[in-house]
Amino acid sequence: MTYVVLTWQIALGLCVLLLSTYSIYQWYLAINSTKPSQKFELTLNDSPTVVVQLPLYNEGNAVDETFKSLLKLSYPKEQLLIQVLDDSTDKRSQEIAKKWVKRLCEYSFNAVYLWRSDRTEFKAGALREGLAKTDAEFVAILDADFRSTKEWIEKGIAAFKDPTVGVVQFRWSYFNLSENWFTEMQSLPLEVHFRNEHKTRYKKRYLSNFNGTAGILRRVAIEQAGGWSGDTLTEDIDLSYRIQLKKYRLVYVDLDSLDSELPNTSSAYRTQQKRWNQGGAETLVKLLTPVLQSDLSFYQKLFALFHLSGSSFYLASFGLFILSLFGLPLKTSGLLNESTAFWTFIQVSLSLNTLILLFCFHKAHSRSNFRFSTIRFIRLFITYILYTTGLGWHHSKAVIKGLVGIKSPFERTPKKGSAISKKYRLPYSELLFSILFIASVFIDFRIEFWPILGIHLVGGLGYLLSFSHACKT
Repeated sequence: MTYVVLTWQIALGLCVLLLSTYSIYQWYLAINSTKPSQKFELTLNDSPTVVVQLPLYNEGNAVDETFKSLLKLSYPKEQLLIQVLDDSTDKRSQEIAKKWVKRLCEYSFNAVYLWRSDRTEFKAGALREGLAKTDAEFVAILDADFRSTKEWIEKGIAAFKDPTVGVVQFRWSYFNLSENWFTEMQSLPLEVHFRNEHKTRYKKRYLSNFNGTAGILRRVAIEQAGGWSGDTLTEDIDLSYRIQLKKYRLVYVDLDSLDSELPNTSSAYRTQQKRWNQGGAETLVKLLTPVLQSDLSFYQKLFALFHLSGSSFYLASFGLFILSLFGLPLKTSGLLNESTAFWTFIQVSLSLNTLILLFCFHKAHSRSNFRFSTIRFIRLFITYILYTTGLGWHHSKAVIKGLVGIKSPFERTPKKGSAISKKYRLPYSELLFSILFIASVFIDFRIEFWPILGIHLVGGLGYLLSFSHACKT
């Protein structure tokens, strides 16, 4: 065996090993997520002051349903302030937001419209500037694609009776779940995030994250942690981790949820995922040293590392598929002799990883408020695996930017009815990848390279699916 082949096999094996580690991590979270959810008692004898912040940017009439839901809030109005933090450059969006602020005031709410001409630090900057204009004890944040419920503020505030609680995060639900197969597919990993990940982290007292919306934060905790910062694209993860490093807890509310809008187009989803993946990598770089140097327990540090590096596992997945292509010239040149032990490890590991993820997804789905049929669930799971594979290059670019410090502007996820902010370009690189992998499948048959055939087939179908769906945007 030459050094070239040995190096290739080690690299391929490391990618599979990293993916296996991530699968085992998800399995651990899934099997520990069965503890009954905690219910907090509603008592309004002493209602603290709360500011509800709505950060907006060129949302158009996408905000209509969000504002309508706010009209139903039952929290004592004399203790409540609603701040509309508008960074919009679109005049129509500004007028719609102003109209709703006026209507809120007509319903006896204390509501103010705050517009910035300079989007310094984007959402983080808007939240920080809004907080400076109020002395409210607690901060509730609601994005434009979320809908309030009547008593969600009371239910969240109830958890803050414990002075060690710094953040309360509500579970998300989805008002456009049944819009198409694409929105249904997205619900599966989100349910894993909330039903498995959030629940186990809360139960085990591991560090967890505020999701940027549908949650409430203690003002003092924000200030002690250093406030909002725009140096990452995931300002929510960054701040919530810094709050927890100050000995505050994050409480996850699983029994109640706030409806959200799932991206219904490829362009909207790609924008969201780019921000989440690049921001996740940026936060890893920023907080890795503070976490490791803290007095957290070994397991808290370990699971914080897994959590913060979650987006970086896309590099292992993308690396696996790209490295598999180099197997073809090695095989045809005669340098690669098929090792039964090596390929058994690769095939068994990848098969087990898929089965473990299927178990994790099913575990979360079984506790969902919605139910897909078994056949529908399996089809959506397979579609998600393929679609995510096809976004490997897209995700990896975002992660690499985050890890090496290449900055990108904060791009909000486009919503139905929002103003169009940028022109969308087709991802022709994914078409090229699909052609390469599909051609590799035919070569595999020709040279009888069976151990790697499955990887090339999944890669070809995945990139073809992501590109063809992008074409429909």
